[in-house]
Amino acid sequence: MVVIRSATLMDLPEVVELAAQMDYKVTPDGIKPVLIHYINNPDYYLLVAEKEGQVIGMVGFTVKYYLHREKPVLYVGSMVVNENYRSQGIGKLLMDEVEAVAIKRGCNSIQLNSNKRRVRAHEFYKRLGFKEVSLKFEKILDV
Repeated sequence: MVVIRSATLMDLPEVVELAAQMDYKVTPDGIKPVLIHYINNPDYYLLVAEKEGQVIGMVGFTVKYYLHREKPVLYVGSMVVNENYRSQGIGKLLMDEVEAVAIKRGCNSIQLNSNKRRVRAHEFYKRLGFKEVSLKFEKILDV
């Protein structure tokens, strides 16, 4: 049975491993302050999917407020299921919980970005009712 729960600092090694499966180069020391921020901030969430004591998926999201919207928006910053557990409904369980939080928090939409090369992820999101609506621009700062 899969349990969806809030992440704790004890989940740090699995969070780093799951991030690596998304091709993110993070270290435990580098990501620990981010995990602490997610744990301590009421507008940030990091949920994990756990099966038999092992973290096999995660979704990180936040409630955002925009001056051009009357209601908050829930923004999913990362979502991943361990490659050994994909296509088993775990991603849908995580996203169902995201939607429940969005409704509870009064959000009228859920937004996310997905790398162009993640075609399987795009199909997954489309099956959940997401639509492609914009382009993302980014400027990397040398800090």
